[in-house]
Amino acid sequence: MVYRKDFDRTAADIRAFVEDIALTDYQGVNHWPEIAALFESNPDVPAIGFCWTTVCEDPFNGKWNEEKEDYDPFDWSKAWDLYGYIDELLAVPERTKKG
Repeated sequence: MVYRKDFDRTAADIRAFVEDIALTDYQGVNHWPEIAALFESNPDVPAIGFCWTTVCEDPFNGKWNEEKEDYDPFDWSKAWDLYGYIDELLAVPERTKKG
């Protein structure tokens, strides 16, 4: 998940990624600029998550509730903070050494 506090950072990182790998003039399908624009629009949601497959149910639904015949709310304790993880990795000295 990318939490709201990191939306601007995510958009900037995506735009840098697109520039770094020269996707700016790519003629094929390229969703990255629209994904960056989504983060830049600062939607009124607590986080944005992606599931890079179409062969499973929506992982952002909660568990199916037979009594309600609907999904329970998403369990935020199972969310994975993308930038929290990246920042933890960058804080480890061995991971930031070059060479």
